[in-house]
Amino acid sequence: MLERGWEVKAFVRDATAPADAALHAAGAELAVGDLDDLESLRAAMKGVHGVFLMLTMMEGVHITAAGIAAEQRRGKAVVELAKELGVRHFVYSSLNGAGADSGVEYYAAKQAIEGFIAEAGLPATILRPVFFMDNFASFNRPGDYLGRTVPLAGDRLTPPQIAAVVGRIAGLPARSNEIPVEQVKAFDEQVGKMFAYFNEGPDQPVDTAALRAHHPDLLDFEGWLRATEWRP
Repeated sequence: MLERGWEVKAFVRDATAPADAALHAAGAELAVGDLDDLESLRAAMKGVHGVFLMLTMMEGVHITAAGIAAEQRRGKAVVELAKELGVRHFVYSSLNGAGADSGVEYYAAKQAIEGFIAEAGLPATILRPVFFMDNFASFNRPGDYLGRTVPLAGDRLTPPQIAAVVGRIAGLPARSNEIPVEQVKAFDEQVGKMFAYFNEGPDQPVDTAALRAHHPDLLDFEGWLRATEWRP
């Protein structure tokens, strides 16, 4: 967004952290605060045109009940402040599968935040990435995205296909190993539920051709690996 000429204010916990300092060096204004400190949130959001919100349910390396509850609480607070302050475009990065009755608790938290946005009547765009994406394009074309929920994906690959692409780009042998869901649940119950839903839930294809027609620079997996010069 900075490269496109937007004034960007980033809400950060520690302005001296390397990633935050890099944002500042790139031209972003830093607003220091905490998502549980409403006054710091209000000060950061006052006078802005739009808000991009992406939250995490993680506590350390795990998804926990406390983390899920905190995500939902923080999302509600940001939505309510956006309504209070008259934010003109609210972009929320949810996830693909929210609202699908997946049985995954952290999916339900994302769905709840989508509900808070709808109840507040915010001029909003809901983005539902299937994995990791650059989610800021909606600010540049609000006429195309206000009021929409947009599934996002740049590619559609099976794990063996992902391994094959990684191997080809890295020039190394690569293979996909399937880990039983119960073993995943033993590490993190929520992650295990997510993969169980992937295996057993209804397929939710994303129309990548339509997305690419709107965004010709949208990368597929191989293109992303090459563009980032990814190496293992």
